[in-house]
Amino acid sequence: MTMTSAPAAPKGWLLPFGVTLVAMFALQLSNLGFSPLLPSIQQEFGMSYTQLGLFTGMYGLLAIALSVPAGLSAKRLGEKRVLGAGLLGVAVGSVLLGEAWNFESAIAFRGLTIFGYRFAFVCVLIAVALTAPRSLRGRTMGVLGATSALASVVGAPLGGLLVREFGWRVAILGYAGMAVLGTIVFWTFYPPSTDQGPSEGNAHAEHG
Repeated sequence: MTMTSAPAAPKGWLLPFGVTLVAMFALQLSNLGFSPLLPSIQQEFGMSYTQLGLFTGMYGLLAIALSVPAGLSAKRLGEKRVLGAGLLGVAVGSVLLGEAWNFESAIAFRGLTIFGYRFAFVCVLIAVALTAPRSLRGRTMGVLGATSALASVVGAPLGGLLVREFGWRVAILGYAGMAVLGTIVFWTFYPPSTDQGPSEGNAHAEHG
């Protein structure tokens, strides 16, 4: 009986994996920490419960519509470019939402934020799949999930504190700042996307 050893881990994979976790943390902080802002937003714009349901529920609708285009964009342009652009979209959408003047503008700017979020989220999963060694891929996905949970643990109390001290418009600027920081770290240290690198070849081989 022939025993086959697990493929060797590619050199230097920890740095791109680590900065992808930073991007994931920044991304989820802005998304999962958003809930403490909702009561203040509802009160300021006089939203009915139906309008509030649309304001929060549009996340699911856009996630369904954008997941496939996000994957196709990553394949065409590279996960680094699309993830970076997505994080910046989250930042820009958050800043604009902080300047919203009525329900309609709040819906539009929240939609822009979710648009960037969904593209970035899909690319985070792609980046982890391409950078992590095949033998550790299950564990690295677990670490990614734990990072997302940590962002929820940190983001919601942080949002509540910022809203209480400064109001929701300043609180959302804090999330925008985290998205910008995540973009800078990821763009600086994540290697350039390649059309057919070793990791991508392994990923295609697994699904072929």
